Amino acid sequence: MTKRHILMADPHGLAEVMKPALAKLNPSLELLAVADGARCISAHAKLCKAKLPPLVTILPDDLSLVTGRHVAITLRTIERKLAVPATAIIYLKTQDGDADESKQWGRAVSITAGPMDQPQKEAMRLIKAIAKVLSQLSGRGRK
Repeated sequence: MTKRHILMADPHGLAEVMKPALAKLNPSLELLAVADGARCISAHAKLCKAKLPPLVTILPDDLSLVTGRHVAITLRTIERKLAVPATAIIYLKTQDGDADESKQWGRAVSITAGPMDQPQKEAMRLIKAIAKVLSQLSGRGRK
């Protein structure tokens, strides 16, 4: 069974809390966590070059080095250039963030980021969002 990836830009350390729940959701999924926007772009490009783009990419807007918005735009450019399917983006906007730009990125959904002082609760909320996106993808024939 081929491992498929969920890529997460994770400046808050939620990935470690999420990994066990993601394994229960689907054991063939692997969560790849990176600390900032630049590393997210690099990891995404490597996966796309291997013709294994992530199924889902989680992007908080408050990333260092490159903001979540700019990462999303760059990911779409990489996917077009390498002719790979688009990753589904879960964009975590800040509560006081600007207007929702995610509609411009194709396969993307925007949710408001929860408080980071409750990592277990926020991690479970993201797992539910991933599950919903994956069910929509499988309904469209992409697994």
